[in-house]
Amino acid sequence: MHFLRYTTALLFCSTALFTCGCTLGPRQIDKGRLHYNAAVQRTFQQEILLNIVRLKYREVPEFLTIGGIAAQYSFDSSAAAGLNIPEGVMGILSLNGSISRSEKPTISYVPAGEEFQKGLLAPIDPQSLQLLCRTGWSWERILRTTVQYLNDVNNATSAGGPTPDLKPEFEEFRYLAHLLRQLQIQQQVELAVLERTTEPKEVPIPRDQLDGAFVINALKDGYTFDDTADGLFLVKAEQFSALVIHPDAKHSREVQEVARLLGLGVDCDSPEPAVYELKSGTQGRIQPAHKNKVKRPHAWEYESEQGTVHRLPPPEGWEATLEGALPTGRRDIVVSTRSLLEVMYYLSQGISIPREHLETGLVTVTVDQDGNPFNWAELTGDLIQIRSCKRRPKMPAVAVKYKGYWFYIDDRDLNSQSTFALFVQLFGIEVRAGGGGGFLYTLSVGG
Repeated sequence: MHFLRYTTALLFCSTALFTCGCTLGPRQIDKGRLHYNAAVQRTFQQEILLNIVRLKYREVPEFLTIGGIAAQYSFDSSAAAGLNIPEGVMGILSLNGSISRSEKPTISYVPAGEEFQKGLLAPIDPQSLQLLCRTGWSWERILRTTVQYLNDVNNATSAGGPTPDLKPEFEEFRYLAHLLRQLQIQQQVELAVLERTTEPKEVPIPRDQLDGAFVINALKDGYTFDDTADGLFLVKAEQFSALVIHPDAKHSREVQEVARLLGLGVDCDSPEPAVYELKSGTQGRIQPAHKNKVKRPHAWEYESEQGTVHRLPPPEGWEATLEGALPTGRRDIVVSTRSLLEVMYYLSQGISIPREHLETGLVTVTVDQDGNPFNWAELTGDLIQIRSCKRRPKMPAVAVKYKGYWFYIDDRDLNSQSTFALFVQLFGIEVRAGGGGGFLYTLSVGG
């Protein structure tokens, strides 16, 4: 009886050791994959924030991409048991076992290469902004962060570079972005991809030239045949991006104000939606939206979604007293986007600089037209606030240490987190997926 009991215990312990070794592999995937994922996400956000802070201090940003992670795991288990039954003794059972695990990760770092740098400096693709707008992001947040001009309405262009000496112009654009956001909430506007047919060639195509090869090649190139009374013409359908306004919204104050600011023509009597083609500012010089544009005094106030009160232009009709300030009746909107680097400069203006750094002249102090220090919170305060403190913050969403201070976004500041998340997502769309393209540094971590 005792011998059977000892034998059963021996088998149970041996099986437990063997089973433990067999299940460590799947369990390691459950833990290791998520740990690496969290580490990559956390350090990437810290790198983004660090480079934003560097730009405020006029230092060159630097990115180091993780080229690859190869983690190797090994598991060793052993079990030994002995059973001695001396004469006259019930028995002595000895069990010995061990389990060991080792991890040897290999991490590759790729410095930002030429293509990466070009991606930082190139204007953001308007289609990327359209994708973000269609996925629920606030138009106001997207426009104010990533756009320099809509027609000739300026959005603090000088803020997209090293901190300027003079206060930039931005009030009118902020008002415009707020109006478009209100129309977005009311579902009265949308960004759409529409299709139109190109103008047919002036000379019709002789029907005797329509052999099989000609027709096949024309269709491959996207052409179709328009059979009219004047003859057979080649036409081609092309897609374009447009701002579409619902017919019921044409008489609204928001649409009338948007049209006034951008110089758009609105046919209020037409039952069809108002369509305005969106053109990239990189395709040519921005055309003025107003003739002899004049400065608008700011007389109204409104409260944004974040509770901030802003000054607004005066009501519709004020320009009737100003000669040459009437809209031009445009049917297009020229969108001049910032580059990712310019967006980072723009966000860096929202950093709360330590007094010590201000007093020692480490950053530029911007002044208004009267020579008074300009508070950048007027521009970026309702978009993002990057705080600073001497000791490590208690509740940071993301934090980095730089020049003896901690710079961080508070975990309770959801508004700032949203703007930061918008940039991180846009960064991933524009350049991160393209890789670095530089030299590859491979580090073997562990024994």
